[in-house]
Amino acid sequence: MKPLKILVTGAVGSGKTTLVATLSEIEPVRTDVESKETPDKPFTTVGLDYGSMTVHDMPVNLFGTPGQERFGYMWDVLGEGVDGIVLLVNASNDSAVADTERLLSHLLTKQEAVPLAVGITHTDVDESHPEQVRAASFTEQAISVDAIDAGVQEDSEALVAALVAHITRDQ
Repeated sequence: MKPLKILVTGAVGSGKTTLVATLSEIEPVRTDVESKETPDKPFTTVGLDYGSMTVHDMPVNLFGTPGQERFGYMWDVLGEGVDGIVLLVNASNDSAVADTERLLSHLLTKQEAVPLAVGITHTDVDESHPEQVRAASFTEQAISVDAIDAGVQEDSEALVAALVAHITRDQ
């Protein structure tokens, strides 16, 4: 059985590295370096995150992208041949919807439409605005839109499992 390739993407600080590390059944591959760009985020991904998991006996490879636009070439490389996309959006970041729309627009111009599941993160922060994320245009094409904590196994697993079920239902 060929593993599914799931792209885990989103803007800076949305929880991509955390989700991959939370779900991976192997030691995840990380390419984090120190960052001074965001004071509350001391490390940032500059290449990819990689993990592997099994969902309902289906092997799944998780490829996390960097969030910064300057690493857009990695979005292209990692986005090639994906079976689905987990899109994480930080509800406490005022520019998250605009940043996410740019990232998703870039990804989807490079390939055919693929199933998309949206995870709204950081909803526990006082200044979060999950309703703005739910109202974003990209949620219209999503198979699910759920508030999650990327560091909680059950939350992250449910999001990926919904995507895998959607992908495999016609196979």
